[in-house]
Amino acid sequence: MIELIVLFIGIIILSAIIYYNTETETFQDYTVNTCPFGWKSEHDKNGNMVCCSTDFVAGQCFSQSCTLTKVAGMKSCVDIILEQYKEQAIKFCPPSKQQYYEGKDLKKGATKGLTKGCTSGRLNDTLSGPLDNKETCIIYENEKELTSLDSCYNAVMLEKTQCLGVNCTKKLYQEKPTDPVVVQLNFKDAEGIPRVAYTKQSYEIYLKATNPTDPHNPKILESEAMSEVANKKYFPSV
Repeated sequence: MIELIVLFIGIIILSAIIYYNTETETFQDYTVNTCPFGWKSEHDKNGNMVCCSTDFVAGQCFSQSCTLTKVAGMKSCVDIILEQYKEQAIKFCPPSKQQYYEGKDLKKGATKGLTKGCTSGRLNDTLSGPLDNKETCIIYENEKELTSLDSCYNAVMLEKTQCLGVNCTKKLYQEKPTDPVVVQLNFKDAEGIPRVAYTKQSYEIYLKATNPTDPHNPKILESEAMSEVANKKYFPSV
């Protein structure tokens, strides 16, 4: 009996070790050569690159600091960068793509010399992009935020949209490449009649960009062509 108990405990410990090694991203997996965003950098007396959250004073950091190399007693900059990434993910990433990244491997349309985005997969060893071919979205800092089907802004709008009705589907829709993207819903009402509607938030942006002076805009935004109005009309009990 004792042997069985010991064997059982050993299996549990071994399983935990295997799970940890395969599922947990350790900081040692990453190699970064730049400081956390907004931090300053200097070499210490031993030639190690040190990053400081404020300006160095006579070569010394009197605030939060980290290192790009292994220095005893000093926090790794990878820790800080991953903490910043978590904060950025909360601000910009849709629920299905909660891993934020940024790097200098430029993508057309990105600004400030960086590509910023969100992915549903793991990051590469430099934290500058996805490791694999999982779904991603791009964080644009210009008009492409509204007009790109792959923008994280539009992905967030899509994922937060409630889809009601029978066989309801939702998607990002764009009339022309230069038009703002809208969230489109296709569903059947309680009588089985197919309906199409758009979220008010996305359609208002679309109208302002394509026909801002049209006097019919306010009426359109209060019509059943908007999903919020359609939901109240066709599914009042939900």
